[in-house]
Amino acid sequence: MSPAPAGGPGTYPTVADAASTVVAALLTACQAALANVVDADLVKVVPGYYFPQMAPDQVTVEFVASATVEGPATSTLRTHHELTLQATFDVERITDDQSVTRGRALALMAAVETYVNVTSPTLDGAVVWCRMAESRTATSTDETSSGDGMVTEIQATFTARVIVRNA
Repeated sequence: MSPAPAGGPGTYPTVADAASTVVAALLTACQAALANVVDADLVKVVPGYYFPQMAPDQVTVEFVASATVEGPATSTLRTHHELTLQATFDVERITDDQSVTRGRALALMAAVETYVNVTSPTLDGAVVWCRMAESRTATSTDETSSGDGMVTEIQATFTARVIVRNA
């Protein structure tokens, strides 16, 4: 993991700098969280979104949005931003039992959520804080998207607080 940004943990000169660093930090967190899961060799963690999948279990991370938020009273030279990132957990198996893919996708998501909440809530100093805000699940049996078997996709939204120096 890269060292904390100059100016303190979660502090950046621009939102673009923050977004780039925070996506990399969440990718690293996903890799660390999933390194010891059962069948870790089936998991591929990648930036952006890839279709078709590159592995039976694929986790992708991408930047979605940034918004200025109210922060503690400080100099006008600093603004607080909440970055929204999406981690997508895709699991594909040759089975007719959707609980197999759904269970695996939920287990992968839980491993990352626990890692972020407990082990590295600042993503090793890349953010002031980070947490999973929401998730959505979809399971498919459509042969055009999953071939033979099932695919479960969980989109987990992570929110991270950063500080941008405006000078």
